[in-house]
Amino acid sequence: WGYSIAVLPMFAFLALLATSQSGPSFDVRNYGAVGDGYQVDTQAFIKAIAAAAQSGGGIVTASNGTFLIGPIQLATNVYLNVSGSAKIIASANLIDYPGPWIASTVPSVISGTGIQNTGIIGGGIIDGQAVPLWIGAYYRDDDRLDPRTWQGIHGCVGECRPRLVEFTRCQNVLVRDVTLQNSPDWTSHFLGCVDVLVDNVTVVGDFRWPNNDGIDPDSSVNVTIRNSFVDVGDDGICLKSTQGFGPLQQVLVEDCQIRSRSSAVKLGSGTQEDIFDVTVQRIFIWDSNRGIGIQHRDNGSIWNILFRDITIDGTFYNPTRWWGQAEPIWITTTKRSEDQQLIGAVWNIQFENIVARSESGVFVSSRTDTPIKNLLFQNITLNVDNWHPKRSVIQYFPPCHDYRPSYAPEYIPTQIDGYYFENTVATVVNNCSVQFQQPRAAWWGTCFSKSNDSQVSFVDGICVNPPTETVKREDVMKALLPQ
Repeated sequence: WGYSIAVLPMFAFLALLATSQSGPSFDVRNYGAVGDGYQVDTQAFIKAIAAAAQSGGGIVTASNGTFLIGPIQLATNVYLNVSGSAKIIASANLIDYPGPWIASTVPSVISGTGIQNTGIIGGGIIDGQAVPLWIGAYYRDDDRLDPRTWQGIHGCVGECRPRLVEFTRCQNVLVRDVTLQNSPDWTSHFLGCVDVLVDNVTVVGDFRWPNNDGIDPDSSVNVTIRNSFVDVGDDGICLKSTQGFGPLQQVLVEDCQIRSRSSAVKLGSGTQEDIFDVTVQRIFIWDSNRGIGIQHRDNGSIWNILFRDITIDGTFYNPTRWWGQAEPIWITTTKRSEDQQLIGAVWNIQFENIVARSESGVFVSSRTDTPIKNLLFQNITLNVDNWHPKRSVIQYFPPCHDYRPSYAPEYIPTQIDGYYFENTVATVVNNCSVQFQQPRAAWWGTCFSKSNDSQVSFVDGICVNPPTETVKREDVMKALLPQ
C-alpha cells in the first residue's frame, strides 16, 4: 500500500504566495470601471490586465463596488485581487459574450490559457448570477432548477452556459481567500495545469442547480486544495481527466467541508486519461447524496488513491433526476455504452479512519472483464439509518445498486447491505463496523456481503442489528416497488 502522498512542494507554495503579494497595483477604476452593478465594466478589466502584463506583471484590483463583467482573460504574472469590499457579477446578456467562441463553448467569466504565475486573490465575491438570471424552469417533483442555455449560438453544443473560473494549460496558479458563488455551470476548472493551489476558498451554489461543480482539477499535475468550504448542487470536489491533456496526478485535498447533491468528493466520470497519486484527508461531508465516489467510465486507469480521516455526517436518497443513492462510499467501473471498445482499470484504493452516517451502504462494482482490485477498508464505522425527513411531493428511487452513467440497466432495485462487492478481488475489510438502526427497513440486508466472483476478506468486523433471518429478494421488491 505504499505510495507517495501528493503535496505541492513548499518552495512552490512560497513562490505562489510571494508573487501574488508583490508587484504594482492596477485599479480597474483607473481604467474606466464604474462598479455600480449596472454598467458593464468588462473593458476596464481588460485594459487593466493589459497594462499589468505590459509592465511585466502586477495585481489588478477591484474594490469598493459591484462590477458587472463579461468574459475576461488573465495574463502571465498578473493576479486579480477582488478585495473584501468588492463583488464581481457575471453578465447573463449574450451581447457581452461576443463570438466566435473557441471550440464552440461559451467563454468562462474569468479565465487564463497558457499563462503562468497567475490567479485570483482577495476576500471578495465572484457571483455567476445563475439564480435568478439563468433559470429556465423549476420541476417540483425533482426539486430541480433547469437552466436556460445558449445552445446553437456560435455553434455551441452541450450545456452552453458560462463557467465562472477556468484555467487551461497554466502553471503556478493560485486561487485564495475568495468566494465563488452561484455559477451557471462548473464553478472552477483547472485543465492541464501544473502547480495549482486552491486555499481558503468558499464555493457556494444553489442546491437545486445541476452541473455547478465546486472545484474541478482536470488532467493537472501537483494540485493542492485545502481549507475550503464547498456547498453545491453537483459534485463538490471532482477530480477528472480529459483526452489529450495528460493524466491527473499528485493531488492533495485536505481540511475541507463539503456538501453536495451529487458526490461530495468524486473521481470521474471523465477518465479518458489516468488518475493516480491522490490523497484526500481530514474532510467533513454533510447532507449529501453520496459521500465519496469513484465513477470510472473511460480508457484511463485509476490507482494509488488514499482517503483518510473523513467524517460523513449524513448521505440520503434524493429525487429521481439526481445522481447518488445515499452511499457513503461508491466505486463503479462500467462502460458508458455497450459498443465502447476500451476501458481502463481501478486498483490500489485505500480508505481508513472514516465515520459515516448514511441511508445506504458501501457499494463497489466492476461490470467489465477486469475486476477492481487491491482495496483496503480499515477502521471504518458505518451507521445505516433512515435519518433524513422526506417531502412526500418528491419522487425517490427505491434503494438500488446504482451504475449510472452506463448502458442499461443503469440501476437495479435490491436489498442494501453495509458493504457489497461485485467483481472485486484482493480486497480487505479490516476492523470495520456496521450498525443498522431500529426499526430495520425491509430492504436492509446484512452487514458484509459479496458476489460469487469477488475475493474479499472481512477481518474483525462488527455487525450490529443484523437481519434476524435471510432477507428474501421477493420481500424486498414487495417493500420497494409500488403495488
